[in-house]
Amino acid sequence: MDPFLGGFGPANVVAHIPTARLTYLMPAHALYFLTCIGLYYCLPEMVLFRQKPISVAQQADVFLVILLSMGLAGTFILFPPVRNVNYFTPRMGFLDIAANRILGQDARVVLFYFLALWAVVRFVKPRNTITGWLLITNALVMAKAQIAWDKYALPIIAVLWLLQAVGTEARQERARLAPIRKHTEGMVENKELAQEQNGIIAPLCFR
Repeated sequence: MDPFLGGFGPANVVAHIPTARLTYLMPAHALYFLTCIGLYYCLPEMVLFRQKPISVAQQADVFLVILLSMGLAGTFILFPPVRNVNYFTPRMGFLDIAANRILGQDARVVLFYFLALWAVVRFVKPRNTITGWLLITNALVMAKAQIAWDKYALPIIAVLWLLQAVGTEARQERARLAPIRKHTEGMVENKELAQEQNGIIAPLCFR
């Protein structure tokens, strides 16, 4: 709230922006955001790390996957992301433009659903994870966006790749140190075994 304007902005401008009202949401824009995450992050991740969607689903909790798929399907039925809501430009971005030229409306919604489901199953876990919360909070923010647009997903995509890089480096470092750690643990075990044997043999020598 702006104390000088008495609201989120000048009254004549806010009157033409429905999302300026606190309770006004556009779930279709949030669904298109999840679709963009599925296309621009999950798909490249699959190609680079050979991580198939079915393997992602297998790693997740089965009940959670069913719950998410049903909830997301209901949301897509009620608020299908087929165009920008209350905006003069109907197309929502490059993905929407390309899909609109190739597919019909129903097929386009189905494609968007599976991409969004891929993103949700990939990041939303039973345990609280930073990536899951990032996805959920950004989707909620996009429900207040005036328009849906591919580039609105770029900031979180950059953060997700950064977290992926940090995690990959950590895994590589653990893999590099694993032989050294194993060798060190073996030396410690051998030393302890030798001490135990000396403790048994030494009294026998003085009998």
